[in-house]
Amino acid sequence: MLLALGSVLLVTQIATGSRQLALLFPWRVSVVLVPVAFSLVMGSLSRRLWARRTSRPAVAFAALGAILAAAYGYSHTRAELRRYEREPLVSLLSAARAMATPQTLFVIPTNMERFRLETGAPTFVDFKAHPYKDIEVVEWHARVSLADELDSNDPVRSCEAAAKLHVRYGVTHFVRPSSDRLSCAPLVTVFQDESFLIQQWL
Repeated sequence: MLLALGSVLLVTQIATGSRQLALLFPWRVSVVLVPVAFSLVMGSLSRRLWARRTSRPAVAFAALGAILAAAYGYSHTRAELRRYEREPLVSLLSAARAMATPQTLFVIPTNMERFRLETGAPTFVDFKAHPYKDIEVVEWHARVSLADELDSNDPVRSCEAAAKLHVRYGVTHFVRPSSDRLSCAPLVTVFQDESFLIQQWL
């Protein structure tokens, strides 16, 4: 049932381009279906093979394969976590975490998913953490659009967006790539490394 529903909604979303259906993330049912289906299939297959004495070596071999696969998964996950900890973002996250107070409000690149969760800092908006209520989705989209204006090739437009964010929403800090500093008079740099910087509105 879940597979059928997810498949129908996914195909419908692709065919229509419906943002309402996209917000339901119908493909996420695979997170439940794949491990459950795999466990059921392997359990049934093992039980049937074990009932036949001549197939018991095959069952033992399959069990060894499952253990090796689990070991590989563990090793791969550890490697990914280590890579995650070596990303250029780590220093920025530590600095922002130290700066964060209930009075600070950060504007970040909208695709910077790690910032909000790992710093605990009040964040204006990001692309992944969206609401579902209609009027809140409209506000979320407006915020994403305004935050993206900071990336304009026109420095005047970028500073106008920064001023609007400060005056209308109380934004205090702007996270930027080090190569794309905002050239606005009220902004001072309070953190910078090779990859990122934080500018504060004074």
